[in-house]
Amino acid sequence: MTAADDDLVRTVAELAARVQRLEDELEITRVLTRYCFAVDVGDAEATARLYTEDTVIDLGPASEFQGADGARQLVLDERHQAIVGRSAHTIGPLVIDVDGDHATATGYVRVYVTDVATGDPQLWRLSYTRFELARSETSWRIAKRLSRPPGADDAVDVLRADL
Repeated sequence: MTAADDDLVRTVAELAARVQRLEDELEITRVLTRYCFAVDVGDAEATARLYTEDTVIDLGPASEFQGADGARQLVLDERHQAIVGRSAHTIGPLVIDVDGDHATATGYVRVYVTDVATGDPQLWRLSYTRFELARSETSWRIAKRLSRPPGADDAVDVLRADL
């Protein structure tokens, strides 16, 4: 092999790695968007499929859920069921970092809920959020979620990890 061949092989390998990283970031964005859709329509099974079996969902001291069953319970919780069909979960912007079969996505999550009386959407929840994801056989899944509202004692720590 010549030096030019070595350069070509290296260039192709670097491009393949860059394309894989972009595809991973796109798939992670899709998983998180599907999460928003699933919780907005109240589909506990679709929500649970986006999480790992041993996931940890930490939305604050009064709202912690464990495992795929916990992800289901998050959607089936009466507080959540009260907003199904009137909510719009939005995520972003996000900083997504991929490292092999693990990734993090850190940014903002907002939940808007339409007021029944006025029909106007209102901000219901705002949080700094860090998702940890793991690659499964077919896609990425959420392995851990940490969310804190702005102003919470440990809120800035959620974002600080990705500075």
